[in-house]
Amino acid sequence: MTHQPSDIERLTALAHDELDAESAAELRDRIGHEPELRQRYERILDAVRFLSGEAECEPAASAVNAAKKLLRESRPGMIDRLSDGLRQIVAALDFDSRLTPAVAGIRGAGGTAQVAFSCEGADIDLEISPNGDDAWLVEGQIDADEDGDWTVTIVDAGGTAPDLTLDANDGAFRTSLLAGSYEMLLRRGKLEIKASPVQIP
Repeated sequence: MTHQPSDIERLTALAHDELDAESAAELRDRIGHEPELRQRYERILDAVRFLSGEAECEPAASAVNAAKKLLRESRPGMIDRLSDGLRQIVAALDFDSRLTPAVAGIRGAGGTAQVAFSCEGADIDLEISPNGDDAWLVEGQIDADEDGDWTVTIVDAGGTAPDLTLDANDGAFRTSLLAGSYEMLLRRGKLEIKASPVQIP
């Protein structure tokens, strides 16, 4: 089955001057006649201009949030409910500043990366930054619809490191991890949210 690019992908390609002349002219014509499409294109252009001129500075929160919103619109999260008792929800990766062509370069100084997952009722934001000696500082924030005490269990997908469990009573947590692929399990009461893979760095 042939992949058909979404409007977000085509607008991003236009902003980066990557469309052929005919496709670019057709899309510009649509932008001129469709106000909602024009607004999306202007937001993408703002992000591209910001990244082009400020690649080495910490991104503004508004730029990161706008990029995350665009990605959520282009790829809605998938939710798995596995039982009626203990509910396990799979959080979708919405944003990774290292992987997303539309916002490649949204990093802080020194290679800091922004990663975000979302699911019904909660968003998980991660900031991954160098911490010396091959270690990486992972700072997380759980933004949930309801307050409560969370625990975060980090599982090494390679199976070489023991599971690490952290308290996140106010939704915030931080730890230091070595490079690798991890799975995060966020638990509160009978709710468990699985966010993976979390790639370090």
